[in-house]
Amino acid sequence: MKRYLLLSLGLLFFVFNDSNAQQLVTNEAAEQASIIQGQIIVRMHDDRNPHDVENKVPTKYDLKVSRVLSKHSDIWLFEFDENSAPIEEVLSIVRRQEGVWLAQPNHKVELRAAPNDPQFGNQWQHDNIDSELAWDITTGGTTANGDDIVVALIESADVMGHPDLQTNHWVNTAETPNNGIDDDGNGYVDDYNGWNVSSNDDNIGTGGHGTSVAGMIGAQGDNNLGVVGANWNVKIMDIAGYAQPFTEANIVEAYTYALDARVLWNQTNGAQGAFVVATNASWGVDGGNANNYPIWCGFYDDLGQAGILNAGATTNQNQDVDTFGDVPTGCASDYMIGVTATNQSDIIDFAGYGDQTINVAAPGSNIYTTQPNGGYGGTSGTSFACPLTAGVIGLMYSIPCPNFMAMVQNDPQGTADIVRDALYNGVDQSAHLQARTISGGRINSRNSIDLLMNQTCSSCIAPDNISTTTVNDNDATITFDGVTDADDYDIFIQVQGSNNWSTFNTTNTSYQFTGLTSCTVYEYYVESNCGNETSISS
Repeated sequence: MKRYLLLSLGLLFFVFNDSNAQQLVTNEAAEQASIIQGQIIVRMHDDRNPHDVENKVPTKYDLKVSRVLSKHSDIWLFEFDENSAPIEEVLSIVRRQEGVWLAQPNHKVELRAAPNDPQFGNQWQHDNIDSELAWDITTGGTTANGDDIVVALIESADVMGHPDLQTNHWVNTAETPNNGIDDDGNGYVDDYNGWNVSSNDDNIGTGGHGTSVAGMIGAQGDNNLGVVGANWNVKIMDIAGYAQPFTEANIVEAYTYALDARVLWNQTNGAQGAFVVATNASWGVDGGNANNYPIWCGFYDDLGQAGILNAGATTNQNQDVDTFGDVPTGCASDYMIGVTATNQSDIIDFAGYGDQTINVAAPGSNIYTTQPNGGYGGTSGTSFACPLTAGVIGLMYSIPCPNFMAMVQNDPQGTADIVRDALYNGVDQSAHLQARTISGGRINSRNSIDLLMNQTCSSCIAPDNISTTTVNDNDATITFDGVTDADDYDIFIQVQGSNNWSTFNTTNTSYQFTGLTSCTVYEYYVESNCGNETSISS
């Protein structure tokens, strides 16, 4: 993780290449129809009061703060009199108010419905992604340090009642159920079984679609019952993120519950909160233009900063989403993993694709998983390829490498980047998928675990607790914790973005940079040298 020594004022220019410029007119019409009149979502600059916006816009709009969607990211839902003016007029005025960063309409969102021709089958998906070989290394559940690994499922599912999911249902053990008290002080009252953002309680429901999705993540393994997910053991955090209608505002709130849990875990070194490593979104907006959903799409960066990767199912329509459009898989964030579905021959036979948009493929055609009422059956859809991918991410975090968990605690975002890259680099490639996905292939659980272990299972780790202790006009001093197996340390520094690194070596756990130029932004990183081995940079 690179560190910045000095900050200087400047302007940032972002150039967007709108891959959806040729989007079908029907998609635009559908997107307009999805707008919820009388509601807008606003992201404020840090610590700005949203009620100031209420007081500064004309009273004829009757603009009011409805509720907070994410305290962490200062995102709010506003309501206004939809008869007072078109929503575009209200947005134009709100965007000009001091303290407002982004403002957009609230939209309805649909579940990724499966096709109507499911076929009964067995779990061929595990053969394709080499699950059994991966399970020779780990079957999931906990980290090398014993932390429970959590994957957040954002839709209602019968994780409490289905016999193959019950054991893997995440519960908030810091909360006493049904006592009307926020026992753990996390801002949610009685969130023992998860959270329902519509009813503001832990009534997560028994959704049939979500029950099938949950089985792909973590139907319990080796229990002489039914099927198995990507993990034999993993904690599935169920967040019922939708009611009628399922809206963008609900989605931000649902993701926030997972984010709050992970941030608390990060801040307390695992003593509180939950180690949420991935989320699953088996729903979205067919043909959606990501540029019209800036707050939703941008929120994936917030999740990524906390160390959470987010799997998203693309459309079940046979469309090139690079031009057709899709949300959330069309979101530009590095922390949204767009997933399409393949059949047993690694062919996309019904789903969306895009070599500029969709990151990976995963089995999703005629797969076999958990069903409502404690049953099992065959089904198809990107809805099921996506949670298989989220489940593999959860499995990757269970590799038996204590040093890997040291990296997680030191740099959650940077470690999530490494896990994501191992997922992409581990795919089984084919000419068919190279033309239809960014990675060029279908996920392979064992390959990705091997890559991750090769990169992180080392006794030569990067220094921890790197900090800049003094900064003067022309010099700066950094310090860091020593590494037991390190002989010495290489320190790299450059003017930010110059690609002209200078290298220094030291046996000490502090170093003074001299000859720096004032009012200039520098970046640096430190590597440990352990005999013939060098750590990953930090």
